[in-house]
Amino acid sequence: MWTAARAALSTVIAIGAWTLTSAAAAQTMSQVASGQSSCTTAGGEGLSTQLVDVQRCLHPGQFVSFANANITPTSARVHLVAQASARDALQVAAASVPLQINSGFRPLSDQYLLWASGNCAVVAAPGSSNHQSGRAVDVDNTVAARTALTDAGCVWLGASDAVHYDCPGMDLRADAVRAFQRLWNINHPEMPLAEDGDWGPMTLAAMQAAPASGFALGGLQT
Repeated sequence: MWTAARAALSTVIAIGAWTLTSAAAAQTMSQVASGQSSCTTAGGEGLSTQLVDVQRCLHPGQFVSFANANITPTSARVHLVAQASARDALQVAAASVPLQINSGFRPLSDQYLLWASGNCAVVAAPGSSNHQSGRAVDVDNTVAARTALTDAGCVWLGASDAVHYDCPGMDLRADAVRAFQRLWNINHPEMPLAEDGDWGPMTLAAMQAAPASGFALGGLQT
């Protein structure tokens, strides 16, 4: 156990040292998070897109698009992909009431930005949000759409997070963590992470050090 702990500590230290030497070349996720003044994923679009690609590459068919004429993202940063069961529920609801989506599938990097910035009133730790499972959505027009969504099988979280709905699907949150761990390892074989789906101190350190604009080797090269 002591040997494993020392190895883990050495990896964290190595990642930290690498961050210091590379920060001038590219803005890190930690720097983006610390510079945020609102609850947003802005600034991390490059890494976010890569992680969507990684997850879809590692698990073909796991996520599908739920975009249609009645489903509108409120930002270009919104990923309109979900598990097929969630897609079906969302499209049934949208046939009754058009949906304005604030957040769909949320890669680990997006969850990190929301969590680490400290600017969001309600946010789960990275790897623990159902957005990482591709079964949760945040709906801007939540009041108008609530009945249609719940009738279609989605569950409203409640007044504490009034825009959030969990739709039918499996718990795939660990896969979002593994996707980041895989992408990191492809780009940093000298400082590998265990691809265990666990949001631990080494994965946190790697996320803090990761380039917000994306890695040199992207999601389609896994």
